[in-house]
Amino acid sequence: MVDLIRICRKNFSITFFIGLIIVIICHTVASAATIELKNGTRIKGSIIATTEDQITVQDPATKQVRVVKNFFIRSIVLEPGDQNLEDDKKILKGGVEIKRLQAEDDGAKRHFLVAVGGGGAKLIDGPGESLGFGYGGTVMFQYNYIWKGFGADLHASFFYNSDKKYGSDYITILPVIASPMYKFNTKYIDIDLRAGAGFSYTRGKSGQRFNLVPTGNPATPLSVQPVQGFDDSSFDLVAGAGAGISHLFNNGLVIGLEVNYYYLFQTLRTNTLSASIYCGYMF
Repeated sequence: MVDLIRICRKNFSITFFIGLIIVIICHTVASAATIELKNGTRIKGSIIATTEDQITVQDPATKQVRVVKNFFIRSIVLEPGDQNLEDDKKILKGGVEIKRLQAEDDGAKRHFLVAVGGGGAKLIDGPGESLGFGYGGTVMFQYNYIWKGFGADLHASFFYNSDKKYGSDYITILPVIASPMYKFNTKYIDIDLRAGAGFSYTRGKSGQRFNLVPTGNPATPLSVQPVQGFDDSSFDLVAGAGAGISHLFNNGLVIGLEVNYYYLFQTLRTNTLSASIYCGYMF
């Protein structure tokens, strides 16, 4: 009986020390970090294992373990003083960016985008029907991931459209639109959808024009029809919708392409389509 107790005590001691060593090793190797997923979700915990395909994270409070595929990870933000994953070749090879969180930094998520772009627009109907394809620029401000994939967008644009036949005739529109926005992510690009309303300053000079239209009547083969003109300036309500695709680089640089639709009420009452390429920076 004494020998049995001695053997059990010895085995217990060996098991205890082995377990203690494992706990110490795991505590040393585990890295406290914040994992940023491409859809904006953040996971905080200790990274206890890594491969080229996935990362194993343990919740420090519940001790529950979660496996996250590297495909869904945008970046890993290490806590101050933690360097265990800084040069982890498996994670880097898996395409995951590793960033260091400074002691004074409170979070590691890029939310605010400022961008400028250039492109063209076409007034489809109304006084702009006789105008050619215009050109102009756009300034945009976005606050992303307010809640999950939802955010807010502010677009300010300028487009100049001149007459196809008369170079002195033109219409300039400056729409400013505020929109709720939804952004979702794929492996290489981000896609955003938005719809909102605002106002547009419009200025133009287009004299009264006439088109000669065949009637098919030998007595009066041609009919004179007036073309709607515009020679005024005004502030009009405008509704708009748009979609864009973009790529966010690890350093915060953003390059994208967007297409927008506007409807200008009141004075012009015209449908407008625009497209632009933009470049910006996300903070």
